[in-house]
Amino acid sequence: MGTYSASKSAVHSLMQGLRSELKEQHVLVATVYPGPVDTDMLTGFEIEKASPTSVAINIVNGIKEGAEEYFLTRCQKIWDYYICLRRKN
Repeated sequence: MGTYSASKSAVHSLMQGLRSELKEQHVLVATVYPGPVDTDMLTGFEIEKASPTSVAINIVNGIKEGAEEYFLTRCQKIWDYYICLRRKN
């Protein structure tokens, strides 16, 4: 689990850096934080999981809106305000 968590942290930092570097070129660098998704990786875990289809739909909608970060499951409610602030900046 430590390696998995470290890789997620590294991806977050990489995306932040790319977003900064490519902003002047008008390239949208979007980071997706899907939370638990109902895939083989989580088989047997009795937790709330999003369907792969709902995650895909939300990602497409986020790209259409020009969002830089997507929080797609339970943490969505917590981060809605934060995302709105980021879009305004």
